[in-house]
Amino acid sequence: MQTESFIAGKDASLGGEYPVMNVTLLHPEDQGCFSSFGAHPRFEIALERALTELLQGRGLDALAGFPEPGFDLDEISAAPNIEIHFVDSSGIISWNFLGDTPDFAFCDWNFSSGEASSTADGYRDTLVAYGKLRH
Repeated sequence: MQTESFIAGKDASLGGEYPVMNVTLLHPEDQGCFSSFGAHPRFEIALERALTELLQGRGLDALAGFPEPGFDLDEISAAPNIEIHFVDSSGIISWNFLGDTPDFAFCDWNFSSGEASSTADGYRDTLVAYGKLRH
């Protein structure tokens, strides 16, 4: 994939607050771009999940045809565009997302041991409290 396109993995944990990774692909021929996220208490598994989600249902020869990144923040932040990201990762992404300057410093997080594990339990408890997750 690296030889056929631009692919980047990013820490999406918002400074170590959430166990989330991102993988983004920019196709070199049509500049189509799509992005996916994966979550898991362990950094490497979250990255693996993001990559798996990116490729789910797609062959390596079928990675073209996604929309180019855009500059129109109204279009990018519109509800239908955000929704399609959850459907098949094909919503329009801002060019700013592909920039070199991160919004948060990289954090080599791991929520699967010790104090971090209790933090992950705290996230679960918060989700349960808000009715997003059921026991």
